[in-house]
Amino acid sequence: MKPFLAARIDRFARARPVLLDRLLAGAVWVVAGLPSALIAGWAGLVVGTATVLPLAARRQFPRSVLAWSTAVFVVQLVVLLVPLPANLAQAIVVYTIAAHVPSLAVRLTALALATAGCLVAGFRWSTPPRYVANAVFIGVVLAVLVVLVWMIGNLVRGRTANLRALAESRHRNERLAAAREIHDLVAHSLTVVVVQADAGAYGDPRQALTTIGRTARTALADVREVIEMLRETAPVSDAPVVLADVERIADVVRAAGVPVTVFADPHTLTVVPPPILRVIREALTNVVKHAGVGASAAVSMWISAEELRVRVDDDGSGGPVGAGTGVGIAGMRERLHALDGTLEAGPLPDRGFRVQASMPVAVP
Repeated sequence: MKPFLAARIDRFARARPVLLDRLLAGAVWVVAGLPSALIAGWAGLVVGTATVLPLAARRQFPRSVLAWSTAVFVVQLVVLLVPLPANLAQAIVVYTIAAHVPSLAVRLTALALATAGCLVAGFRWSTPPRYVANAVFIGVVLAVLVVLVWMIGNLVRGRTANLRALAESRHRNERLAAAREIHDLVAHSLTVVVVQADAGAYGDPRQALTTIGRTARTALADVREVIEMLRETAPVSDAPVVLADVERIADVVRAAGVPVTVFADPHTLTVVPPPILRVIREALTNVVKHAGVGASAAVSMWISAEELRVRVDDDGSGGPVGAGTGVGIAGMRERLHALDGTLEAGPLPDRGFRVQASMPVAVP
């Protein structure tokens, strides 16, 4: 589906602020600058043009535009006895200062100048017979409008600041997710490489080198994929992965000398959420590291009560998963907790260790 027209216009405006300001200045000059000549002749045209054209640089040099706008308005009050349509530009300047200038002092200065100008203009543009009453009415109405414009600008500035903070937070989270992903990939692959290197000293060096090469190439491809996602400022993909990816992880562990059996219904489990895949990878890596010689592992996956459940059992004699670091179990539990999932891990009654995870999924 194509994005809405408003969203496309918003992206265009954000990408080309200078061009947008120039277009705005031209449009305001046509709508309000030229008609000023009908109100006050050539003097009105000159003052109106001087009032409107600085809008072309309103976001590049907001303080300078504010100073210029104030000076031109003072000249207008001295030279002309009537308001001009071009005075619309001064309201835009007040909005610009409120929306785009971080300094509270500058924003309050713009509000004070604009309010004072409105009150003075009320007396300058008032007419008898009720001169004072008309002057107060005009000044107060214009001042209220200026305050509303200033408040709207502040609200827009606050919203922009919040969106920027959210974008920065999301960017940090994406980098953290990428760092975790790279950590898992490297730890998993290096574990297999170390095991094969040790085994190669006593067994078949050629087979060990073949497994090391295949594992290293797979890890390198995965790490490059994560880095490319990070370079493109896109989040680490959370798109579902197929069961073949589980088998690929199992194959690497099998190559390290640990038999792995995968139990899953391919008709029910057509996809596996990435957090579950990472739990499987971490659990099998720790089987290689801690289960001991001769251990085997079994990965079981099924759906029950709208939850995807995964169990990784081994029959080894090693210590707990992640022993000595506290990173293995804690890292898996943290990932699942963020997605309303749970993780249980502990030794089996007779022999071995179990990691069991669950997370909500949509039932096919």
